[in-house]
Amino acid sequence: VCAVFSETACTGACGWGSVGDDYDDDDSDSDSYCTLSGPYAQSILIADGADPYSKGYFTYVFNSGVTCPAETDATKCNALDGCMYGVSDYDYDEAGVESCYSPDLAAMLVVNNKCSGSTADALVAMVNSNKEEGAADVTIADLYKQFGVVDLSDASKLDAQADVKIKAAADATTTATKDKDAILAASANLATEDKAKLEFLAAAAISGETVKKVVVTITADTEADACTTSFTKMGLTSDDGACTATAARRRNLLAASYSTTVLLNPAKVDTAAATEAVAKIKADSTVTGVTATDASPMTEIEAIPNIDASSVATFKASANTAADANIEASAYEAEVETTSGASSIQTVSATCAVNEYVLSNACTTCAGGTTNALGDD
Repeated sequence: VCAVFSETACTGACGWGSVGDDYDDDDSDSDSYCTLSGPYAQSILIADGADPYSKGYFTYVFNSGVTCPAETDATKCNALDGCMYGVSDYDYDEAGVESCYSPDLAAMLVVNNKCSGSTADALVAMVNSNKEEGAADVTIADLYKQFGVVDLSDASKLDAQADVKIKAAADATTTATKDKDAILAASANLATEDKAKLEFLAAAAISGETVKKVVVTITADTEADACTTSFTKMGLTSDDGACTATAARRRNLLAASYSTTVLLNPAKVDTAAATEAVAKIKADSTVTGVTATDASPMTEIEAIPNIDASSVATFKASANTAADANIEASAYEAEVETTSGASSIQTVSATCAVNEYVLSNACTTCAGGTTNALGDD
């Protein structure tokens, strides 16, 4: 999903950096690419039932290769969980040059978090056995403070930190939503359909999602017919996304060949439904040239005609912040549920209507061609 994006488009669930062992090239940027963000990788590991050590180790891997190196400001670096600003002990870093990095002991503390504190005594013993003569013994609390890792070694600490992250995500989402509204206010000449497109693309950007982009060549009488037919052949409706059509060539006096581009709204068409929709239109012999890619919602917003570039730039910054916060909050929530079997989020008791299901703690309309009974909670 992330590998197709450039550095500027590598946002949300993706992060720019390097995850692996090939760090010894002279050009430090040669191994960088767009990969999953650390929190998103954690969400996948949790969903797959990974063991505590794997979750802890991969947190360190993403910190050292993606999260920490991306921050150049010392104060912001030291505020990141598991990151420190200074001269690293990495063999591949230039000697004496300060940067944001993740120390080895930070990795061990992260693993201790994932293992519910079971390695704390061993870590303290190891550090104290290697201390300088006359130096005071350290405690596990000292190590957490020294290496910039938040102590989440028991359920109550994890739950409290999850609440902090969820509150931060809500605040960041509010800010980004206001900036999205400012785009609409500043873009007086936006077409009605482009305003609707902006709404779901902005929501995807804020939540850190990509959008499925389907391009197809189709024969139709008009641009509108080409778009309607494209949705129909995917088993969807025009309410499930946005479409533009451009006449490619005229085949006869009545019909023309149109190149249509459909962006699917991830709030209405989830990953499974999008995969099924693409398969349906690819199997249709009356259309040609079907391609499906994962697109950056910000890139698609920037391409909307008559949109105000200045307000889009402001929204891009706040949306990226919100996306990072929302993905991180989701990872913490999943960790709390895995560890304690209960979420720290305060939920509202409600049931969904017919043909609605729960997505991200909200009732969401089912994708076109699918149904669901009343009562999802």
